[in-house]
Amino acid sequence: MPGDGNGFEQNRPITMLAPTVDMPTRHTAEIRYVTAVEGDDLTLNRHTEDSVPMQVKPGWRVMASATAKTFSNIEQAIGLKADTADIPDVAGKADTTTSTLASLPSRQPLMS
Repeated sequence: MPGDGNGFEQNRPITMLAPTVDMPTRHTAEIRYVTAVEGDDLTLNRHTEDSVPMQVKPGWRVMASATAKTFSNIEQAIGLKADTADIPDVAGKADTTTSTLASLPSRQPLMS
């Protein structure tokens, strides 16, 4: 719709979906990536993430949602996270000096 261009961001996937399709698959929808947004004009990379190029016609829907690649990227990032074996023993390197209340500087009241 006119004025909806600001709802799209660069480097984000969108799915072009025929009006008769309820659930997109790689054979019923095309995943594209937004490469530029200028007002309501979008520049798109087509035929991405192994989707089949579709002949988009008036009435097709645009879905801005997570794709299979989005979930694969999340799974990969989780798999790469550090586990406890990779984290050095910070407890043994922590500052273990203690302070007593008497050794802390006294605070003056703000108002009396």
